[in-house]
Order: sequence, then C-alpha cells, then structure tokens
Amino acid sequence: ISTDRSYLVMGSALSALSKANAKAAMTEAKKLEKEPSSKMKSGIAQLYATQGGKDELAFFEELLNSTKLTGLDAIYGLNSMTIFMSRQTPEIQEKALALYKYQNANGGIYSKMFLPQNVAYLIAAIKDGMQKTNAEIEAYELNKQPAYANEARKKLKLQQLIVKDLEAFETELGAGEVIEH
Repeated sequence: ISTDRSYLVMGSALSALSKANAKAAMTEAKKLEKEPSSKMKSGIAQLYATQGGKDELAFFEELLNSTKLTGLDAIYGLNSMTIFMSRQTPEIQEKALALYKYQNANGGIYSKMFLPQNVAYLIAAIKDGMQKTNAEIEAYELNKQPAYANEARKKLKLQQLIVKDLEAFETELGAGEVIEH
C-alpha cells in the first residue's frame, strides 16, 4: 500500500489487508483519503462502509457533497455511504438526507439511478433499529429504569423523524423525472 503508486495495486492491497487486519486497513485508509483517484476513494468508502464509525462521517460528507466519484465508482460510493449510515447512531443517520439530496441534484446518472434503492435500504435499516429501540424501552420499563427508558424514547423519536424525512424524499424521487433507456 505504501510503496506502490498504482491505484489498482493500492486498492487491492487495502482490500486484502481489510480481510486480514481491519484496524491496520483503517489506519492505511486514513493516509490515502486525500488521493485524487475516484477508484481509491471508492475503495476507501467500501472499507469505511463496514468498518467505519462516526470519525469517518467527514470523509463521506466530503465525498458525497462533491463530484469526485465518477462512473461506477459513484455507485460504489453511494452504496457504501448508505451501508455506513445503516450502522450508525440516529445522530449520524440524520445527515444522510442532505447527502442524498446533493447527489440527486448534482450527481451523475449512475448516482441518480441508484438513489431510490439506497434511500429505501436506509429507511428499512432505521425501521429495524426502531424495533430494537422499542424492545429496549419495554425492557427498561419492565426493569423499572425510567431514565434509560426516556433516553430510548428520545432515540426512537429521532429515528421516527429521520424515517419521515427520508420517506418524503423517497416520494419526491418517485414523482421525479423518469430516465428512459
């Protein structure tokens, strides 16, 4: 990763390293974030999708609020951001809508084509999270832990708001211009 300047080699090495040592791969990926290659950025996004946490949000915000990804890399980047968001807290998930809207307005044809599927995937993931939050609330109430139950209710309320906003955007996408093949 550090000695070869071929983006193909670097990307392949990063992918292989992530399977053997995810922590080391994350360290190497941080060093490569500023590389200009669309393929490299896409590869980093794919790693962060499954391994990243709140610290990687800035990478996705910079990447998806730009047109740095081209061609199929744009799909990989969008899909990676969606998977990343599906694993995060509601406080981070609520930032997805702005990224989706930017891609809808400024992204390439591939991003726009796959945007509805990504939005639907994130909605489903958050709804799954809502079921878990409801179970947490019930458990806290059963165990007479009202402070924890109230915190979980706040989390549920935020999840509900995010889903409502994403569903409204999903409706906008469905009412938008149909791309003819």
